[in-house]
Amino acid sequence: MQMPSLGLQNLKVSTKLFLGSVIMIAVSAGIMGIGQYGMSRVNQEMRSMYEDRLIPVKELTKLKADLMESRAILVAMIYEPDLAKKKKMQEQLQAIAIQIDQTLARYLKTSKQDPLQNEQLRAIQKIWEAFRRTRDDEIIPAVFQGNIETAANLALGVQAGRFKQFTEDANALVERVQEKAEDGKQAAERMVSSLRKIAVALSIIGILLSAMFSLIVAKNITDPLERIVLLADDLGKGRLGTRLTIDSKDEVGRMAGALNLALEQMGRNIEEQKKLETIVMQSEKMSAIGQLASGVAHEINNPLGIILGFAQNIAKRVQPGDPLEMPVKSIEREAIRCKNLVQELLTFSRVGKTEKESLDLKETVESALTLIQAQSSVKNVTLVRELSEVSRITVNRTQIQQVIVNLCNNAIDAMPQGGRLTVCLQKSNQDGTAGAVIEIRDTGSGIPKELHKKIFDPFFTTKEIGKGTGLGLSLVYEIVQNHLGRISLESESGKGSVFRIFLPLLSNG
Repeated sequence: MQMPSLGLQNLKVSTKLFLGSVIMIAVSAGIMGIGQYGMSRVNQEMRSMYEDRLIPVKELTKLKADLMESRAILVAMIYEPDLAKKKKMQEQLQAIAIQIDQTLARYLKTSKQDPLQNEQLRAIQKIWEAFRRTRDDEIIPAVFQGNIETAANLALGVQAGRFKQFTEDANALVERVQEKAEDGKQAAERMVSSLRKIAVALSIIGILLSAMFSLIVAKNITDPLERIVLLADDLGKGRLGTRLTIDSKDEVGRMAGALNLALEQMGRNIEEQKKLETIVMQSEKMSAIGQLASGVAHEINNPLGIILGFAQNIAKRVQPGDPLEMPVKSIEREAIRCKNLVQELLTFSRVGKTEKESLDLKETVESALTLIQAQSSVKNVTLVRELSEVSRITVNRTQIQQVIVNLCNNAIDAMPQGGRLTVCLQKSNQDGTAGAVIEIRDTGSGIPKELHKKIFDPFFTTKEIGKGTGLGLSLVYEIVQNHLGRISLESESGKGSVFRIFLPLLSNG
């Protein structure tokens, strides 16, 4: 499974390590902060629930105390003979009544969220209102009218019952408030338990995230290093085709890029070395073949000349229809073919010793094409000239014409059913060197790619036995090399062939 990169591949190694440490510290601090916040919320909730429980109990206790005080003052007022004191007691009763009304109103407002508690409180309020009406409308007027017995009976009778009912209802309400407080306490405990579980879960998640991030950072560092080690192993075993694919811009990525460039340069150097070795081997081969050709040509040239001389002398004396005419003509024909072969061998062995001159290359090419015009017409091959004006060039006229004639003859032989032979001449500049390119293009059978490397070897030919010596392209190659030029081939089976010859303007050799 491939680890995600999270964009870390573009960071330095030191930055990755620093970032990993910062994230681990941040995660730990975050978990501690969440725990502290949770505990603070729990404390606030429990304090609020405690205060909600304590306030109603205090309020109810104060209500009972105020009502008890009001009842005591009322009883004392009934038996007080002094009128001034009675009036003062009446004022005290009014003040206590206001306190009780305010307490009930405040408590009723805060108890709306609990319908049962609110209902109990309203029942207490009704008892208090009945208690106050009886006191203000019946007992106090009877006291000031001197009806002590009536006032006492009301105070100790009806009012005593209401006071008892008030106390019982207040006690029931206290129990209700305490039950609610207990429920709140249990809810707080559940919240604390939940918060503890959440804190544990967050701690585990934080540890896992820190571990995952550390693993990702480690993989971003170690994986590229492992690939570099494998690359070094392949390099030690001579396998230069391996490349590193590390898409990072840190120190490891830059090192991988440098290694890839070094391997590519090493591969190019090895390829160039192989090419140079091939060229050297080809040159040595051509040199050896040249020496052999020179020796063989000189050895057979003299006896061949004698054979040809006698054959031609006999051929002049043989009358038409003579039985010896065909054998003698055959000897003469084959002797001439052997003489041409020997001449090619001698030319091949002397290509480095001929002199060059400054000439018009277009006129030289035109002259060479005149030599093959007749043969192309006979073989039903259309000869197309595409010759541009080029600067004068220093070459050996005979050798360049021989190159063109050899290549054109090969092209004509490759089109036995006829075709199109195009010869082009144009200016060119290759690798900063000014020169001219001669291109010979045919529509023949083509040359298989596997034969391209052998095509310039001496005595190598694809023609039938007796139709080719295998020296034509070797001679072409040697002449082009002697002129400091280059020759290349583009061809596939069934798609024709294109030979391109580049000759520099200054080719003194």
